[in-house]
Amino acid sequence: MVDPKDADTQPNRIKAAWLWKVVKFESLSIMVLLFALLYSNGYAYLETYNLKLGVPVNRLGYDTYQFVVYGGIDILVKLGAMLFVIAGGTIFALLVYFTENPDRVFPTRTQDPTAFTYRLGQRLKKSYTKARMQITAVLLITLLTFLAWGCWKIAFSQSIERGKLNAYQEIRDCKPSTLQLNNLDVVTGCIVGESDDMLYLIEKHSEGKDEITFKKQILPKQNLRSTSGMSTLTKPR
Repeated sequence: MVDPKDADTQPNRIKAAWLWKVVKFESLSIMVLLFALLYSNGYAYLETYNLKLGVPVNRLGYDTYQFVVYGGIDILVKLGAMLFVIAGGTIFALLVYFTENPDRVFPTRTQDPTAFTYRLGQRLKKSYTKARMQITAVLLITLLTFLAWGCWKIAFSQSIERGKLNAYQEIRDCKPSTLQLNNLDVVTGCIVGESDDMLYLIEKHSEGKDEITFKKQILPKQNLRSTSGMSTLTKPR
């Protein structure tokens, strides 16, 4: 005779085994998609940031793992912020739940079969029963649309905006350096990028409320004799 407990747990074991097989079979696809998401996020940020500073990103020698690291850190920060918001919402809901009276009984209402709301509810119930497949398809398409929009927002749109903002802050807060050339000429500007053979400089001209006017310069390293500049280090708290 089969134990009822074993009979109940056998379908659960089958579902768990099937789910594990699906995860193992699709693990490579999941890793590829995750890698593409992190790489796209990091590349969108670094390309926008450097192009706004006048530095070609393909001249800086970034490796693939660096794009992935930049993208991964950004996504982890966003995920952490999202979890904090969810935790705050759940804590608030829990507090509200404990402030309610557990012995409170809500009165039951008997609807009039001839009322408009009752007839509308019955009609919607029948329509849902007949069009369950169509409704499920619409919900799946809507879910996929929101997922695609969320991936675009996280991996591209927000990264591009963050790259623009950080480039603006870099130009606003940068401290100029003094560069002496081989012919003893002196060039002053903020070093915002460096490749194997070039230095990329910016020179601020004017700063308004929401915009900065600056000049981009490219200096070959072979013409450079020395560099000097001031720097500030703040004591950690």
